[in-house]
Amino acid sequence: MQKLTAVVVDDDVALGDVFGFALGVIGFEVEVIKDSRLALERIIARLPDLVTLDLDMPHISGAELLRQIRADKRLAAVKVMMMTGNGRAAQEMGVEELADVILIKPVTYTQIKDFALRLVQSSQNSVQSG
Repeated sequence: MQKLTAVVVDDDVALGDVFGFALGVIGFEVEVIKDSRLALERIIARLPDLVTLDLDMPHISGAELLRQIRADKRLAAVKVMMMTGNGRAAQEMGVEELADVILIKPVTYTQIKDFALRLVQSSQNSVQSG
């Protein structure tokens, strides 16, 4: 079986590394990107199984990146986990219907692992049954 891949986009170096480590522990090959301006290009190049996005980032917001991901047909199968410290902001930015899951910070190591596995397993199950 091919190794699962993930791209973590978070301008907070420590959080990005924690998210990346948590995903690595459950078997993902992870790339952590700290500059949102580089994210879409890397996501298109890797075509990961999972992307985690911080909602509030400088330069390009997580909401804008999510819209760009959803607008690109090449990325249709990519699962997106949005992280935010402000659930109301996610609602106001209209990302609730675009993200596969929105987690409110502080997010635990266990939550990251559990939601990532659920998202990828649901994707694999729909491919197998389709």
